[in-house]
Amino acid sequence: MPGRHRTRRRGQHASVQRLQFFLSESTWDHEQVNARRLELLLTDPATAPHPGGVLVIDDSGDRKNGKATAHIGRQWLGRLGKTDNGIVTVTTCWADENLYCPLHAVPYSPAHHFPKGKSDPGFRTKLQIAAELARTAKAAGVAFRAVAADCAYGDQDGFRRQLDATGPPPSGLSATDTPRPGGPPTRPLAGGDPTETSAWSWPPPTRPPFPRKPPGTWPPTCPAPADPARPTVPNRPPT
Repeated sequence: MPGRHRTRRRGQHASVQRLQFFLSESTWDHEQVNARRLELLLTDPATAPHPGGVLVIDDSGDRKNGKATAHIGRQWLGRLGKTDNGIVTVTTCWADENLYCPLHAVPYSPAHHFPKGKSDPGFRTKLQIAAELARTAKAAGVAFRAVAADCAYGDQDGFRRQLDATGPPPSGLSATDTPRPGGPPTRPLAGGDPTETSAWSWPPPTRPPFPRKPPGTWPPTCPAPADPARPTVPNRPPT
């Protein structure tokens, strides 16, 4: 097909080949590249994290075929909402009401990638990876007033204890989470009524030392008008 030939010719372009070589063949340390990126974010007043923001922890899964790829395995993929073959990455992100900055990302390796399975010294759960990423962000100089995670993390006492072990706020970490549907509310790390934000041990938010742009306004929306030329097809009865 003509379109396929045009795509093939573009893939052989020198600029495309240089990018492909940089990503797949050249020797560079992705951690050093990310450290340099964070250094630029921390020194720029427009993107530097301030103590009024939060550290968001989450994991993201992508489906992938095969068994030879590193970190691949049959596991829960939250993006798809089901268990399937793929790769899951635990990530951290700093955010406030105006912007967010991705920080670190570490892929999770299922137990079958290790000789001794879950008892192997090199195996780490997603919770262990997440707690380590929170400590890494703090060590990098990222300021935040709390750690935010969903119930997959917040319901786990061991994970919460790992965060709490770094010290009380504001120098330490706190955790909040979305309660599991139908389950009891999760106790904040430092005590207090989980239904009353004022009782939590978070420090009051600190405004940044420079003015930030206010968030944009959302335009009003309404349902699109029905197309009279398109007939409505009734739902098929169950078979």
